[in-house]
Amino acid sequence: MPVEIVSSYYPMAVAEGTELAEAAPLRGGSPAALERLGVPSERTAEWVYTRLPLKSEVEILRLAPNNPVLRLLRSVLASAGRPVEVIEMIMDGERNVLRYDM
Repeated sequence: MPVEIVSSYYPMAVAEGTELAEAAPLRGGSPAALERLGVPSERTAEWVYTRLPLKSEVEILRLAPNNPVLRLLRSVLASAGRPVEVIEMIMDGERNVLRYDM
C-alpha cells in the first residue's frame, strides 16, 4: 500500500542529463544526488499543513474521502540562495507524525 506521494522539481540547469531527470529512486536520496553534482544544499524551508485529499490522492493512498492529508512542501537552496529543489509530499494525515528537532 502506498504511504505517500512525492513529487520533486529541479531547475533544468541542474537536472538535465543527470540522475535527477530519471524516473527512478535516487541512490542516497536527493541530498546525496545534489552533492554528487557539486550542488550541496545550504538551507531548507518546509511548510506543512492539512487539507482534504484530492480524488486522485484518495485513490492512490486508498483513503476515505474525508480523511485529511498532510501536505509538506520543501524548498532547498544552494549557495547564494539559489533554488535547487522543491519537493511536495502528500501523506495520510491519520497515519503519519512529523517530528522536528530545532
